[in-house]
Amino acid sequence: MDKFNPTEYLTKIQKLKYRAAAIPILLVVLSFVFSIGTNSLYLKFISLIGFVLFIFISGRYRIKKNIPPSFEKPVFLAPINGIVRSINLEKKIIVIKKGLFHTSEIRSNLQDLEVNIVAKKIFWFELSSDIQGKLVGIVPASAECTCNLPSNFKISVQVGQKVISGETIIGTINSE
Repeated sequence: MDKFNPTEYLTKIQKLKYRAAAIPILLVVLSFVFSIGTNSLYLKFISLIGFVLFIFISGRYRIKKNIPPSFEKPVFLAPINGIVRSINLEKKIIVIKKGLFHTSEIRSNLQDLEVNIVAKKIFWFELSSDIQGKLVGIVPASAECTCNLPSNFKISVQVGQKVISGETIIGTINSE
């Protein structure tokens, strides 16, 4: 399990999450403290907003501690969670859209395959890995991932399909 989900990376994700949630936590604490003496409904409402923001931020930084299955032949696994938005069969290009509420991990793939992730914030722990399916970074917000498969790979997903990083097979090598 540590091979695919290193403890130091999980610790970094927790630190990033609590750093992002510091303002909502402070908002909740201060509004509760001030609402005790004044009994103000507005302060309780502000506290509720801070609590909802904390839950939202906690959801943005969540990951699945998955272990990818083993394969006999080379496969291309989904690098991020999301939904397949488009497929170009001639150029072997797959576009995956990660929504705001999908889990945030980025998983490694085979070394020679081109993956381009576009997002406002990306936290990389390592840029390349020799272990397929290893946690290498997170994207806490929405993102778009373009996967360029080599010509000898066959696409295994369809437009609109939900993919899970490190688990869903996007392409397999042609055995022809």
